[in-house]
Amino acid sequence: MRHTKFGEGDYGSTESLIRQLLVDARPSARLPAPTDTVDTTPHTALTPETYLGAGKAVRYGGDGQYRAGTTTFGYPARLADDRFALRGRWSVDDQGATADGDDAAIRLNYTAANVYAVVGGAGTIAVTRGGHTTATPVGGPPTLHQIVADDTARRDQLDMRVSKGLQVFSFTFG
Repeated sequence: MRHTKFGEGDYGSTESLIRQLLVDARPSARLPAPTDTVDTTPHTALTPETYLGAGKAVRYGGDGQYRAGTTTFGYPARLADDRFALRGRWSVDDQGATADGDDAAIRLNYTAANVYAVVGGAGTIAVTRGGHTTATPVGGPPTLHQIVADDTARRDQLDMRVSKGLQVFSFTFG
Protein backbone atom coordinates (compact mmCIF):
# COMPACT_ATOMS: atom_id res chain seq x y z
CA MET A 1 0.00 0.00 0.00
CA ARG A 2 1.49 3.31 -1.05
CA HIS A 3 -1.44 5.70 -0.83
CA THR A 4 -4.97 5.91 0.54
CA LYS A 5 -7.60 8.50 -0.23
CA PHE A 6 -11.03 8.66 1.39
CA GLY A 7 -13.81 10.66 -0.17
CA GLU A 8 -14.03 12.65 -3.35
CA GLY A 9 -11.66 15.09 -5.02
CA ASP A 10 -7.92 15.39 -5.71
CA TYR A 11 -8.25 13.19 -8.80
CA GLY A 12 -5.18 14.59 -10.56
CA SER A 13 -2.89 13.65 -7.67
CA THR A 14 -4.38 10.16 -7.49
CA GLU A 15 -3.92 9.65 -11.23
CA SER A 16 -0.34 10.87 -11.00
CA LEU A 17 0.43 8.37 -8.24
CA ILE A 18 -1.14 5.52 -10.23
CA ARG A 19 0.89 6.47 -13.31
CA GLN A 20 4.08 6.53 -11.21
CA LEU A 21 3.34 3.05 -9.83
CA LEU A 22 2.72 1.68 -13.32
CA VAL A 23 6.05 3.05 -14.58
CA ASP A 24 7.86 1.82 -11.45
CA ALA A 25 6.49 -1.68 -12.09
CA ARG A 26 7.34 -1.61 -15.79
CA PRO A 27 9.70 1.20 -16.86
CA SER A 28 9.13 0.49 -20.56
CA ALA A 29 5.34 0.91 -20.24
CA ARG A 30 3.79 3.35 -22.71
CA LEU A 31 0.94 5.14 -20.96
CA PRO A 32 -1.76 7.21 -22.62
CA ALA A 33 -1.72 10.95 -21.99
CA PRO A 34 -2.94 12.00 -18.55
CA THR A 35 -6.61 12.84 -18.32
CA ASP A 36 -7.54 16.46 -17.99
CA THR A 37 -10.90 16.07 -16.31
CA VAL A 38 -12.29 18.99 -14.38
CA ASP A 39 -12.80 18.14 -10.71
CA THR A 40 -16.46 18.97 -10.04
CA THR A 41 -16.35 17.95 -6.37
CA PRO A 42 -18.41 20.52 -4.43
CA HIS A 43 -16.26 22.79 -2.25
CA THR A 44 -19.07 24.08 -0.11
CA ALA A 45 -19.84 23.63 3.55
CA LEU A 46 -21.54 20.26 2.96
CA THR A 47 -21.30 17.70 5.72
CA PRO A 48 -18.37 15.35 4.96
CA GLU A 49 -18.90 11.64 4.33
CA THR A 50 -19.95 10.01 7.57
CA TYR A 51 -19.00 6.41 8.33
CA LEU A 52 -20.60 4.17 10.96
CA GLY A 53 -17.79 1.61 11.17
CA ALA A 54 -16.08 1.65 14.57
CA GLY A 55 -12.69 2.52 13.11
CA LYS A 56 -13.96 5.32 10.85
CA ALA A 57 -16.73 6.93 12.91
CA VAL A 58 -15.11 10.32 13.50
CA ARG A 59 -18.49 12.12 13.38
CA TYR A 60 -20.19 10.28 16.25
CA GLY A 61 -21.92 12.83 18.45
CA GLY A 62 -23.76 10.61 20.92
CA ASP A 63 -23.00 10.05 24.57
CA GLY A 64 -20.23 7.63 25.56
CA GLN A 65 -17.67 5.88 23.41
CA TYR A 66 -18.41 4.51 19.96
CA ARG A 67 -16.64 1.18 19.58
CA ALA A 68 -17.12 -2.34 18.26
CA GLY A 69 -19.63 -4.48 20.16
CA THR A 70 -23.33 -4.59 20.96
CA THR A 71 -24.66 -1.64 22.95
CA THR A 72 -27.92 0.15 23.69
CA PHE A 73 -27.61 3.81 22.73
CA GLY A 74 -29.64 6.93 23.46
CA TYR A 75 -29.69 10.27 21.69
CA PRO A 76 -27.83 13.11 23.44
CA ALA A 77 -29.77 16.15 24.69
CA ARG A 78 -28.24 18.14 21.81
CA LEU A 79 -26.57 16.77 18.70
CA ALA A 80 -23.83 18.98 17.25
CA ASP A 81 -23.74 19.99 13.58
CA ASP A 82 -22.40 17.40 11.11
CA ARG A 83 -22.74 14.57 13.63
CA PHE A 84 -24.78 11.40 14.06
CA ALA A 85 -26.06 9.51 17.11
CA LEU A 86 -27.73 6.14 17.57
CA ARG A 87 -30.79 5.14 19.58
CA GLY A 88 -31.73 1.61 20.59
CA ARG A 89 -29.71 -1.58 20.43
CA TRP A 90 -26.94 -1.77 17.80
CA SER A 91 -24.06 -4.08 16.95
CA VAL A 92 -21.13 -2.01 15.74
CA ASP A 93 -18.20 -3.52 13.82
CA ASP A 94 -15.36 -2.17 11.70
CA GLN A 95 -17.61 -1.78 8.63
CA GLY A 96 -20.84 -0.34 9.99
CA ALA A 97 -23.64 -0.60 12.52
CA THR A 98 -26.34 -3.30 12.49
CA ALA A 99 -29.74 -2.64 14.05
CA ASP A 100 -30.16 -5.21 16.82
CA GLY A 101 -33.59 -4.19 18.09
CA ASP A 102 -36.97 -2.92 16.97
CA ASP A 103 -36.28 0.61 18.29
CA ALA A 104 -33.01 1.17 16.39
CA ALA A 105 -32.66 4.63 14.85
CA ILE A 106 -30.05 7.15 13.74
CA ARG A 107 -30.25 10.92 14.21
CA LEU A 108 -28.21 12.93 11.73
CA ASN A 109 -27.49 16.67 11.69
CA TYR A 110 -26.22 17.68 8.26
CA THR A 111 -25.83 20.37 5.65
CA ALA A 112 -26.73 19.23 2.13
CA ALA A 113 -29.42 19.22 -0.53
CA ASN A 114 -29.15 15.47 -1.00
CA VAL A 115 -28.42 12.77 1.56
CA TYR A 116 -27.58 9.17 0.71
CA ALA A 117 -27.24 6.14 3.00
CA VAL A 118 -25.42 2.90 2.21
CA VAL A 119 -27.53 0.14 3.76
CA GLY A 120 -27.55 -3.64 3.37
CA GLY A 121 -29.79 -6.49 4.49
CA ALA A 122 -33.56 -6.91 4.33
CA GLY A 123 -36.03 -4.52 5.93
CA THR A 124 -37.05 -0.87 5.85
CA ILE A 125 -35.49 2.48 6.61
CA ALA A 126 -37.98 5.19 7.57
CA VAL A 127 -36.68 8.76 7.44
CA THR A 128 -38.50 11.47 9.40
CA ARG A 129 -37.69 15.10 8.73
CA GLY A 130 -39.84 18.13 9.45
CA GLY A 131 -42.72 15.92 10.62
CA HIS A 132 -42.85 13.96 7.34
CA THR A 133 -41.81 10.29 7.14
CA THR A 134 -40.70 8.42 4.02
CA ALA A 135 -40.15 4.64 4.10
CA THR A 136 -37.70 2.89 1.79
CA PRO A 137 -37.56 -0.90 1.44
CA VAL A 138 -34.06 -2.39 1.52
CA GLY A 139 -33.18 -5.85 0.23
CA GLY A 140 -29.84 -7.40 -0.58
CA PRO A 141 -26.20 -6.37 -0.49
CA PRO A 142 -25.16 -2.87 0.61
CA THR A 143 -26.62 -0.31 -1.78
CA LEU A 144 -26.76 3.49 -1.93
CA HIS A 145 -30.23 4.88 -1.12
CA GLN A 146 -31.17 8.53 -1.56
CA ILE A 147 -32.99 9.54 1.64
CA VAL A 148 -33.21 13.34 1.15
CA ALA A 149 -33.70 15.27 -2.10
CA ASP A 150 -33.98 19.05 -1.72
CA ASP A 151 -33.49 21.87 -4.24
CA THR A 152 -30.68 23.57 -2.31
CA ALA A 153 -28.28 22.70 0.48
CA ARG A 154 -29.37 23.65 3.98
CA ARG A 155 -28.75 22.66 7.57
CA ASP A 156 -31.29 20.09 8.77
CA GLN A 157 -31.81 17.10 11.01
CA LEU A 158 -33.34 13.72 10.27
CA ASP A 159 -34.20 10.60 12.21
CA MET A 160 -33.89 7.28 10.39
CA ARG A 161 -35.60 4.23 11.93
CA VAL A 162 -33.82 1.06 10.85
CA SER A 163 -35.35 -2.43 10.75
CA LYS A 164 -33.69 -5.04 12.92
CA GLY A 165 -30.94 -6.77 10.97
CA LEU A 166 -30.19 -3.94 8.53
CA GLN A 167 -26.59 -2.74 8.48
CA VAL A 168 -25.86 0.95 7.88
CA PHE A 169 -22.37 1.73 6.55
CA SER A 170 -22.25 5.44 5.71
CA PHE A 171 -23.95 8.68 4.76
CA THR A 172 -22.82 10.84 1.85
CA PHE A 173 -23.99 14.32 0.91
CA GLY A 174 -24.47 16.38 -2.21
